[in-house]
Amino acid sequence: MHTAHALSRLTHDALAAIMRDAPPVAARDLAGHAYRGLAVGLPRALEPLVQKFEKHFAPIDGEGRVRAWNQRMRQNGPDAPWIPATVAGRPLTYGRFTVRPVADYPAFAVEHPTALVFDYGQGEPPWSPFCVVRDVVVAANPGSADLLVGRMYLSAAGRTADARSFFLLMRDRPVTRTHP
Repeated sequence: MHTAHALSRLTHDALAAIMRDAPPVAARDLAGHAYRGLAVGLPRALEPLVQKFEKHFAPIDGEGRVRAWNQRMRQNGPDAPWIPATVAGRPLTYGRFTVRPVADYPAFAVEHPTALVFDYGQGEPPWSPFCVVRDVVVAANPGSADLLVGRMYLSAAGRTADARSFFLLMRDRPVTRTHP
């Protein structure tokens, strides 16, 4: 069984290997939950800016389709509590996306056949800088969606580039809202 603590200390190559051999995860298993997110393997200069976040997943319909969004967290170190960043008393949300099967993305399906794709191009307006982000996400452990491993890619003009950015998602609590 993989743990978040152990995964957070792995190299990019080791995380990539885990993702290649990962068990499947279904979008419906994420729906209705918030996940604490932790970027791993970041350059030290970026850690204070983007190391911690949350992703919230809400069902779109009874067909298993899921929409989601990110919530900014205070950047107080990986061992401190996840505390939402707020503006005028409201949670600061950003980066809306849909959760899609990897079969819809042939560029990812070869290397990550059991993955889900978080497609920000399907959730953000066309002028948003997040439109080019595609996260490929897998289950860390068989039969469980409690711990996920993700890798960010950038996709524009028919080309896809590896952003060399990995993250962990740890199931935290039920989502009470269906939109940000």
